[in-house]
Amino acid sequence: DLAKYALNYRKGACYHFASLNLYLLNRLGFQALIAEGQCTTVRGGWTTHYWNMVVYEGQWYHFDPMLEQAYAPYDTFLKCDKAIYNRSSKWKKEDLPESGAESVNWR
Repeated sequence: DLAKYALNYRKGACYHFASLNLYLLNRLGFQALIAEGQCTTVRGGWTTHYWNMVVYEGQWYHFDPMLEQAYAPYDTFLKCDKAIYNRSSKWKKEDLPESGAESVNWR
């Protein structure tokens, strides 16, 4: 299981982080899913990537535990579509639920 791998070995790829995060969010009672799309690379291109979407206060939001960990202080927590689409991430819009209109300001 990918979530167990991430816990046992304290490492993994984006799918490991997204799987572990999905497990934890579901255990906490949140509706969540694994999102598939692309993210920017250090060299400026795009690569296949997986992250999470979670329902918070009745709206879907993006939450990318891999980018949060890898590119701190890159803020990927409870972001709306317009905050990240074609900036740090992109996806087929028909594949994912539409997010809330504004990102959650949690800091």
